[in-house]
Amino acid sequence: MYDNGKGVLQDYVYAHMWANITASNGEKNGAQVRDIIAKDMTPSQIEKA
Repeated sequence: MYDNGKGVLQDYVYAHMWANITASNGEKNGAQVRDIIAKDMTPSQIEKA
Protein backbone atom coordinates (compact mmCIF):
# COMPACT_ATOMS: atom_id res chain seq x y z
CA MET A 1 0.00 0.00 0.00
CA TYR A 2 2.59 2.59 1.08
CA ASP A 3 5.22 1.38 -1.37
CA ASN A 4 3.13 2.24 -4.41
CA GLY A 5 0.75 4.84 -2.94
CA LYS A 6 -2.52 2.92 -3.22
CA GLY A 7 -5.05 4.95 -1.25
CA VAL A 8 -2.32 6.75 0.71
CA LEU A 9 0.67 8.93 -0.06
CA GLN A 10 3.66 6.90 -1.20
CA ASP A 11 6.03 6.49 1.73
CA TYR A 12 8.90 4.01 1.56
CA VAL A 13 9.72 4.46 5.25
CA TYR A 14 6.26 3.28 6.31
CA ALA A 15 6.27 0.53 3.69
CA HIS A 16 9.62 -0.77 4.95
CA MET A 17 8.49 -0.51 8.57
CA TRP A 18 5.31 -2.53 7.99
CA ALA A 19 7.11 -5.13 5.88
CA ASN A 20 9.68 -5.50 8.66
CA ILE A 21 6.92 -5.94 11.24
CA THR A 22 5.24 -8.63 9.16
CA ALA A 23 8.59 -10.40 8.68
CA SER A 24 9.25 -10.37 12.42
CA ASN A 25 5.77 -11.84 12.98
CA GLY A 26 6.58 -14.80 10.75
CA GLU A 27 5.02 -13.77 7.45
CA LYS A 28 7.01 -15.76 4.92
CA ASN A 29 7.07 -12.99 2.27
CA GLY A 30 7.63 -10.10 4.68
CA ALA A 31 11.42 -10.12 4.48
CA GLN A 32 11.36 -10.43 0.70
CA VAL A 33 8.98 -7.47 0.36
CA ARG A 34 11.08 -5.44 2.80
CA ASP A 35 14.23 -6.11 0.78
CA ILE A 36 12.55 -5.11 -2.48
CA ILE A 37 11.35 -1.84 -0.95
CA ALA A 38 14.82 -1.16 0.50
CA LYS A 39 16.30 -1.10 -3.02
CA ASP A 40 14.43 2.18 -3.66
CA MET A 41 15.44 3.76 -0.34
CA THR A 42 18.39 5.76 0.89
CA PRO A 43 20.40 4.48 3.88
CA SER A 44 18.90 7.32 5.93
CA GLN A 45 15.35 6.23 5.09
CA ILE A 46 16.15 2.61 5.99
CA GLU A 47 17.56 3.73 9.34
CA LYS A 48 14.45 5.78 10.03
CA ALA A 49 12.17 2.85 9.17
